Parts: sequence; structure tokens; C-alpha cells
Amino acid sequence: MQPMKSFITILLIITSSFQIKQDPNLDTWIQSIVDDMIAFNDLDKYSLKNFPSDVKTNAFLVESVKDIAVKDDVISMLLNHGKGTYCTQIKFRYIKKQGSFYLVFPEPKKAKMNTKEYLIVDPWIEHTKICD
Repeated sequence: MQPMKSFITILLIITSSFQIKQDPNLDTWIQSIVDDMIAFNDLDKYSLKNFPSDVKTNAFLVESVKDIAVKDDVISMLLNHGKGTYCTQIKFRYIKKQGSFYLVFPEPKKAKMNTKEYLIVDPWIEHTKICD
């Protein structure tokens, strides 16, 4: 009975390690996105699609990030905007094309500031406020 338990335990460890394993290049790429968000840099350089210069890329003020997760083609993470709490969850869609990773931005939308109208694109596909 003991050898069977050991075999099952080893099998479970091996199986779970394959499920957790992720492309280290993807991890590095995601970390660069996080670093650029904290530095308040535009994320347009990660976009699969080039947008005209009159399209502005939306951004969040980010002090830190936690709980980064990748499921299928979606990256999710929690953002701290400087208040010490992680109250915004954002999700990015990404694609791997010819060995490189790219964010898939949604289509630009019209926005208005004061009386001026402009086009803006969100690099994320979803953002959710999860606390007050």
C-alpha cells in the first residue's frame, strides 16, 4: 500500500508542476508592462496594432501590482493606486505572434475633455473596482 501512495504523490507533484509552469519570456514581458505602468509610461509599444498619433493611450496611476495571473490569452492583476489597497482589477488580452508577445487593444473610443473631443484607446479589455 505504501508504494502506491508514494507513486500517486509523485504523480500529483509532477502533474501540478506542469500546470504551474509558464513561459519565462511571458513572465519577463508581463514584468516590463508592470514596470512601465508604475513609471506611468504609455503601453502602446506593447500593442499588436499601431494607432495613429492622434489616438491617446489610456492609463492608470499605479504604485504597485499584485496577484498577476495568466489564463488562456488573458492577463489579470490587482492595482494599488497609491492608497495602500489593491482596489482595481484589470485584464489584458495578449497574443504570441512570430515568437513575440503583444497586447490586443480594443478599438479606440471618443472621449471629451472640456470642449475638446479626442480618441482614446484602453490597453486593457476590462477594469473592475473591487473595493471602495
